[in-house]
Amino acid sequence: MNENEQNGPLLPSGETEDNFVLKELKVEYTKVEDILSSNVGNLSKKDKFDIFKFSLKVNSVHDFQWAVYRKPSEVKKNFVDIQRELSSNNMGPTGEKASFFSIVASWSDDILPSYIADIENYYSALLQDQQIYKSLSLKEFFNISVESFDKNNNGKKPFEGRIQKKVDPQFLRAIFSYACKCIEYFFFPQYNERWFVLKDDSIYYMDESNSKIRKNVYIFDKNTEVRKEGNDFIYIITSYRGLILKFKTTFEREIWYMEIMKRVNAFKNVSNNI
Repeated sequence: MNENEQNGPLLPSGETEDNFVLKELKVEYTKVEDILSSNVGNLSKKDKFDIFKFSLKVNSVHDFQWAVYRKPSEVKKNFVDIQRELSSNNMGPTGEKASFFSIVASWSDDILPSYIADIENYYSALLQDQQIYKSLSLKEFFNISVESFDKNNNGKKPFEGRIQKKVDPQFLRAIFSYACKCIEYFFFPQYNERWFVLKDDSIYYMDESNSKIRKNVYIFDKNTEVRKEGNDFIYIITSYRGLILKFKTTFEREIWYMEIMKRVNAFKNVSNNI
């Protein structure tokens, strides 16, 4: 097995997927610029919008805590996606939970922030329903994959989610000049969306969030460089390979950049002290 790919199950035989137990879910409505603080200068006027922050605490062997950020429109869409997925699997919520979907559908994006307490209660109920929790639409909304609660994480949940990616060609690894970008645009124009997992010493992706195969593991080293390009790109360059990530919004790019740099810098500090 090499750094590029890890095959096979990630969990011991006979163990349930993640033994998920929700301990706390808190929803806040905040501003992008408040989340990014010192990075606000990188945002244009259109990128400064209000957003929901979902803070979670769960138990799965260890206690795990993390946060995800979603626009009001993404909350509405998620309820639609969950209901569609349940229906396609001949499943459906029962009792009070059955009404959540029609209620959320009746809300407009602009009044969604007025119902924070309801959104918090609805998602808490959905996450605690064992059948509904299995839906990928619900899990991916909260950035939960098969990698999320690996007991070897010791209570530290990876930073993860869907990103468009393109492997950086060998000859573009070191210098991203204008000429190289033109070559890149014409000869390597395709981006594929993958589920990325960022850990303390590496970043890698899987084809799907429920896949058990890690692909192209990029291990951080002393020479790792991370740079931002334009409003929606991140370039990661290690001693052996490069990776180009493309994001839907500048805000999403900034969040990932901060998380990547936090781990790369910590890794370099440890490496330099060895």
